[in-house]
Amino acid sequence: MTIQNENTVISPRYLYPQELSATATIFSSIGIYKPTGDDYVARFRRLVRQWRAATLYTSSGRECIEHPKFREIVGMGDKILPLIIEEISVQPDPLIAALPILTGADPVTDRERGNFAAMATAWIEWFNNR
Repeated sequence: MTIQNENTVISPRYLYPQELSATATIFSSIGIYKPTGDDYVARFRRLVRQWRAATLYTSSGRECIEHPKFREIVGMGDKILPLIIEEISVQPDPLIAALPILTGADPVTDRERGNFAAMATAWIEWFNNR
């Protein structure tokens, strides 16, 4: 990901849109992002942060996916698929559970199930080959 902000180009590993000025443009592997007034990308990132914080000490996968913030994330629809793929490529976690709900697909084998890194790899390959 490369960020162009006025005359400066920055390449951080991960940066949330609210940390940028209103004129910043982000060039990432999933496309170009420029903040707008109706900003679903910033909303998605905010919801993911809130959901991860609220479920940080939860060992139950069911509690994670039944959490209101997770439901709100899924409720954003399939336009967030590239954002989820980007998230799980950086931090594989139970957010992966949103993908079968949104797509109806499940490229994860029984052997990979439960291993977030392997599950993330399967989903990233599925996304790139769809």
